[in-house]
Amino acid sequence: MKALYPIVGMKWQLSAEFVASLPNGTPLALKRDAANPYDPNAIQVWTADSHIGYISAKDAKILAPLIDASKSLSFDFANGRRLKLVFPANSHYPHVEIDE
Repeated sequence: MKALYPIVGMKWQLSAEFVASLPNGTPLALKRDAANPYDPNAIQVWTADSHIGYISAKDAKILAPLIDASKSLSFDFANGRRLKLVFPANSHYPHVEIDE
């Protein structure tokens, strides 16, 4: 089963153009940002070496406990889940796709 989560906050990261240049299927990682002053459930979205945005607050509220329960600060290939960048035709936001 696959789940899709929009990537938000790219304008604050100044990464929208960079993300648009990435190929569909680019591997991603989700990293908890519990010290975020705006949202204690914040989850950052990363490529191999760049912080490109965040999971929306609504979705982070659901995903943060799962990441926290894994006792890891990130979700990526090492956690047994495949995360990748996708550009759904019905959205102007790029999304994180998670194989569950």
